[in-house]
This record gives sequence, C-alpha cells and structure tokens, in this order.
Amino acid sequence: MISNLYRSTSLHALFRKSQFTIFAITFVICSCTFATISMFTMETYAKQNLQLLSQTVIERIQPAVVFKDKGAIDQILKDYTTEHAIRSIHVYDPQQQLLAESTKKIASTSFLQKMLDEWFLHDPIKLMIFHHQKKVGELVLYGSSENIVHFLKTIIIGLAISMFFIVIALLWSVNLTYRQIMQAIKPLTHIAQLVSDQKAYNLRFPNNHIKEFQNLNNVFNELLEEIQIWNTNLQKE
Repeated sequence: MISNLYRSTSLHALFRKSQFTIFAITFVICSCTFATISMFTMETYAKQNLQLLSQTVIERIQPAVVFKDKGAIDQILKDYTTEHAIRSIHVYDPQQQLLAESTKKIASTSFLQKMLDEWFLHDPIKLMIFHHQKKVGELVLYGSSENIVHFLKTIIIGLAISMFFIVIALLWSVNLTYRQIMQAIKPLTHIAQLVSDQKAYNLRFPNNHIKEFQNLNNVFNELLEEIQIWNTNLQKE
C-alpha cells in the first residue's frame, strides 16, 4: 500500500527536468530579447534605406516631373517598386494632383509582413521635388517590411538549429554529470551493503572527490568507528 502511494523519481530524471527547465527559460528570454532588438535594428535600417531610396527616386524622376512625362515617371517608379522593398510610390504635382503611381504586385502578403508594415512602416516617406528652388511636385513612398520578414525567418531558422545543438549538448552534460554522481555514490552503497550483510565494521568509506559526499563519508566513518569500538568491547565482555 505504501509503495503504491509513494512514487520515487530517479536522480537522472530530476537532473533532466531541472536542466531542461533552466534551458527553456533561458532560451525563451534570450530569443525574445534578441528578436526584439533585431526587429528594431532592422526598422531603423529600413527607414534609413527608404530615405536614401526616396532621394534617388527624386533625382531620377525630377526631369520627367518638370516636363510631366508620365510614361517616363511610370517606368522609373515601376523599376523601383519591383527591385526594392517598396510597397507603393506616388508622385503629385504642386496642386496635389496625382501624376503617377506604382504598386508592387504580389500574389499574396503574409500576415507577419502585414503586421510589420502596420507597426514599423505605417507612415510614408514624403519629400518635395524642386527644380531651381521651385516646388514642382511631391513624392510619397511606402516601404515594405519584406526584408525584415526575411531577416526574422533567418533568425528563427538559426535559433532552431542552435536549439538542436544546445539540446544535444545539454543531454550530454546531464548524462556526464549523472555518471559522475553515480560513480561517487557506488562505493557508498557497496560498503554500506557489506557492513549490513557481513557486519564488517572495520571497513571505511573511501575519499570522494565531491565535497558533499566526502562530508557524508566522514560522518559515516566516525559512526562506523564508534560501532566498531562498541562491538569490540561487547565481544570482550
């Protein structure tokens, strides 16, 4: 009845459970921190990159805007939305009338990309187009988080591979620690069994490289010495 109520757990299982718990907590904290820092770093990089792209677009379309060459503007905008992380570009005249626009054609946008577009790149880049210090138009550019999504996927894959190797190293470490402890315990159980079976009170527990076990050995050795003296005196009497 008592054996059914009391279920013992092996030392190996306890080691695995504790080590994996520590690993899981550490991994989650480090992963979340790393992913957050990486996203905000990529956000800063993406916004700076969009500023540079906007300046480049303005330099290329300025002559076409001055002469209102819609065909040339459309082609330039199409090239940029196709080749770069840009959702859409809009060009307006001084009266805020739309001259040209280009939107990246994507079959489907992932939920993650839509979410990141809304969080990090919601506000567009707006720059004025000047010719001889006279405003001839305005450029409105919406960035895309496709590079950030690609970067995050790379991070996730890298973390998954790292986690795999960490788990292997953790299992090796747990097994090694368990074997070392069992090697330290084995002499204790062996001598304790001899003392119990053969009443060999003259035996002593050997020195142990683990400090806690050595303290336990010292206590048991003192106890065995007292029992041996008591047994010797009893036999003499």
